[in-house]
Amino acid sequence: MFRKENVVICNKRSPEMGVIISPKNKEKIEAMMEMAQAKCTARTIAYEDVTDSIDVIDKRWRYITMKSREDCRFEVTPYAQKVANSYKYTPMATAFDLMFHGGTWRVTSFYRVDCNRVKRYHASHLSEDTRLALSSMMDDF
Repeated sequence: MFRKENVVICNKRSPEMGVIISPKNKEKIEAMMEMAQAKCTARTIAYEDVTDSIDVIDKRWRYITMKSREDCRFEVTPYAQKVANSYKYTPMATAFDLMFHGGTWRVTSFYRVDCNRVKRYHASHLSEDTRLALSSMMDDF
């Protein structure tokens, strides 16, 4: 597990459900991003990074049906990178959590994390349907 700083939960009433990613919610999502990135100047993200990450996940998971993706969660750090050990300070990057629920992508939180210790895309939770779909894909391979 890695250390998260400046955590911003996107939906206070129902934290596990998050905010639906759509043009209608763009300003709300950007405001939450700004709260998590307060006073940060390096390795920050914009709304387009969130939508681009969804496109990448969709392309990688194109053979998994939408029904099988239900309730899958991903930790995304668009600017995760290896930094030399001689670098004096711990480099931080903005990351966020995505969830696929009800046929839509939702963002559940934004936070800052050590960019050396994370992957760009990490499936943090896979539903049982997703696990079965992935295993059947590998069997057919």
